[in-house]
Amino acid sequence: MAALDKYVEEKQTETVKEDLEEQKEKQQREAREKRAEIEAVSMIRELIEFRIRPMLLEDGGDVQYRGFEPSTGVSFCCVPAVNRRWST
Repeated sequence: MAALDKYVEEKQTETVKEDLEEQKEKQQREAREKRAEIEAVSMIRELIEFRIRPMLLEDGGDVQYRGFEPSTGVSFCCVPAVNRRWST
């Protein structure tokens, strides 16, 4: 009976260790994903602010960053309406 108890205890210990390892891996993966998301948002904002927005402002327009959906890779921007007519 003692051998069975020891076996059960070892299996429980193994299960707990595996669970802890899985949790640690999940936390590390989530941290990597969060860093990647932060980096992507930073690059998107930089592109909008220093490349796209200046050109739009020259033509009387504008653009505003609204968000990023990491699961799809889609960036959301707002292009406010302009009340003046475009020159032809």
